Amino acid sequence: MPTFFAKITIQDQYDPSTASITWRDPLPERWNKTYSKLQIGDKGFFIGKGFVYLGVLKSVVEGDTLVFGEVEPFELRSDNFLSIHAISPEVNAQLKGAIKQPYIFSGEINYEDFRQAALAEYFIKFYIVKSVALEKYTSTFHNNDRVITLNDDLVFENFGVYQNDSLAPLEQDQHLFNVKGKSIYEVIQIFEQANAKKTFKTGSSNLTQLHRIRTDFENGKNLYQFSSFSSYYNIIHNKTALVYSKVELLNYYLVGSSWDKEDQTERFLAEGIWQNANGLFKEQVKSIPVGSMIAIKSVYTERRTDSVMRIKARGEVTGNANDGENLKVKWEENFESFVLPSNGYWTTVHKVTKPEHIQAIFFNTDEPLDDEPDDLIEVDEKPEMRKVELPLNLILYGPPGTGKTYRTTEYAMSILEGGKPEDYESNFGEDAIEKRRALQNKFNTYLKNGRAEFITFHQSYGYEDFVVGIKPKLDGDSMAFKRHEGVFYKICQRARENYLKASKQPERIQVSFDEVFEEVLKPLENNNPVVIANRKEGYSFKITKRNEFNLDFEKQNGGTSHKLSISTLKDVYEGTRSYLNNGLGVYIHPFVKHLKEAAQAISATAKYEPLQTYVLIIDEINRANISRVLGELITLLEPDKRLGGLQELEIKLSNGESFSVPPNLYIIGTMNTADKSIALLDIALRRRFVFKELLPDVTAIKDANIQSFFTALNQLILKKKGKDFLIGHSYFMNAGNNEVDLIFTMNHKVLPLLAEYFYNKEQEMLTLVQQAISDSTLKQLFVATAEPSGFNKVLFDNVPVSINSVDGSSN
Repeated sequence: MPTFFAKITIQDQYDPSTASITWRDPLPERWNKTYSKLQIGDKGFFIGKGFVYLGVLKSVVEGDTLVFGEVEPFELRSDNFLSIHAISPEVNAQLKGAIKQPYIFSGEINYEDFRQAALAEYFIKFYIVKSVALEKYTSTFHNNDRVITLNDDLVFENFGVYQNDSLAPLEQDQHLFNVKGKSIYEVIQIFEQANAKKTFKTGSSNLTQLHRIRTDFENGKNLYQFSSFSSYYNIIHNKTALVYSKVELLNYYLVGSSWDKEDQTERFLAEGIWQNANGLFKEQVKSIPVGSMIAIKSVYTERRTDSVMRIKARGEVTGNANDGENLKVKWEENFESFVLPSNGYWTTVHKVTKPEHIQAIFFNTDEPLDDEPDDLIEVDEKPEMRKVELPLNLILYGPPGTGKTYRTTEYAMSILEGGKPEDYESNFGEDAIEKRRALQNKFNTYLKNGRAEFITFHQSYGYEDFVVGIKPKLDGDSMAFKRHEGVFYKICQRARENYLKASKQPERIQVSFDEVFEEVLKPLENNNPVVIANRKEGYSFKITKRNEFNLDFEKQNGGTSHKLSISTLKDVYEGTRSYLNNGLGVYIHPFVKHLKEAAQAISATAKYEPLQTYVLIIDEINRANISRVLGELITLLEPDKRLGGLQELEIKLSNGESFSVPPNLYIIGTMNTADKSIALLDIALRRRFVFKELLPDVTAIKDANIQSFFTALNQLILKKKGKDFLIGHSYFMNAGNNEVDLIFTMNHKVLPLLAEYFYNKEQEMLTLVQQAISDSTLKQLFVATAEPSGFNKVLFDNVPVSINSVDGSSN
């Protein structure tokens, strides 16, 4: 009979009056993989702060809720819970994972044994003893205690369960760090080396304990008792130390298995192979050494918002044909697939180097338990955000044509899905266009679901467009002013709601007027009136009809001559307008009260959801008057002033509404440094942004002769005008296919830009271009000609028929 294990917090619904626990979880993946294994009558353990609750599954609402009844609480710290023999702590140490996510245990648990041990506070103890002194301590040990023996050289020999004056062998988990056969000196060395790497985190307290154990036995002691299950487990079965010891020796790769949209996983497993079929990544495949670990993954979007990858198979490379296509693999048998965040691993072949990723993908491991496990089950009011290697506020700046806007997609995807922007580059290679199209389609998905926004600033852009304001709208023959919520306001609200749900603070979620208004008026869709209780007991009025601006309503006496303005209701709801309690006020205030009560109900039922990142891209950020667009919000952009920050600030918008910027919203701006017709960026904004310069990249140009000219031209511009005026590579990325591309690029793109740089000083500009031609290999393409007679008559009119054939110097 399977048993359900999970962490319970103060937000979960334990009802002592009915002895029941209602467990809600909307994640489809856990329903498919975990909850579907349960049946009515199965037991459930819920680990709480100082308590463990044992209950019986009574009912299931598929995809949403499990209800457990007959719930019995036991006053237990989580470490004592794991030290009860009925749970068999070492072999099934995955139970500690229930502190992080729900877990189904399929082994046998004697629930009556558990109850008796919990009530009697009988917990397993953990010891290390010298082999020669084992008999001396038989009166110290009790049945089910765990005993580890050391020989005279301080080598760990045997692991056993003490039963009736003898040690029964204790089975070890092959995925854990097993110290059997290692001396305590070797174990200390592994821990020290792992800690020196910083990313492995075996724990300084664990290392201190190892030195204490060594000192005790070196000084003649024969027995050491661990203070808790966690202290024992973190030394003897340290998962991080296992991964560290293998990371130093092995290579790890993630690979795909799809050919022309056909999944080849089953064939690979059956034939003991992996094949690279698309002709790409051949050099990477050739470099995979025998003995490497590989895992087949499939990356996809779950619930339209979360990019995840399913690990479908794992194995060891036993042969490499060195043709860039074929590997022999010994695949793991009886492997169960599982899902992780994608972390940017979307290419067909990807080497995994981060220790925490290796742990999760190849060893299914979490971090070791802390010495004080109760700390792990505190309610965390600040959810842990997936590490993003970019600042919250970033501006990409540089001269025109350097790919600033183009690169924002790569930067945004690294924020939304993990990894570095470079992981999403798709500029080069035979499949560059397909890769870029796939990347853009994926980014467009985020634009549609609201986790990303893209806007362009301009001189007339203002606070009312970006944050909040009012805009005129025709109401029949008359003009009305309607509240307008800008792109920044909307994405902040979405990110804030996600942050508060992730941090389990639904009471702080600000349910918008529009959301609760639509919810309350749903009965009108079926021609059913909405009844609103009036202040006077027994009195009410009915909302009978609506349009874009007004609500029709019927009074208690049947009167229908008046209407309620939706904009007025919204202003009163949001606290930006007061209204007297007479006239229409006797209907407005009860309706607003009804809305606020409905909003509280919506907040109270808000479900937990994982923390997500959001991205706002502002193209040409310096084209607008920044002070006018941002207003008082400029202060809120700083990381420590954001929601949940050390100096969290909440300000009043111009309409009186409270507002803050959430910490999971990232802002990416672009800035053209050559356009001196616009104002310099506000100093206050500069202080709050990190700046990354993008300069011309000659490697992005295909033709070698044009590369030479491009380099020479920019070197001359750098000397005369400075790097703000360099010509970007994007102007020439399509030039080189034929002579028309080059002529068109120069005459209609580059020369007009240079004319602006040189303030229409034509001769100075032409001299610079001619010098660039002379300094580059492009000069061999030109023939003698008369003096150019016009602005567009530079020597480019005399390019030979094909520039790709000259001396075979082009790519």
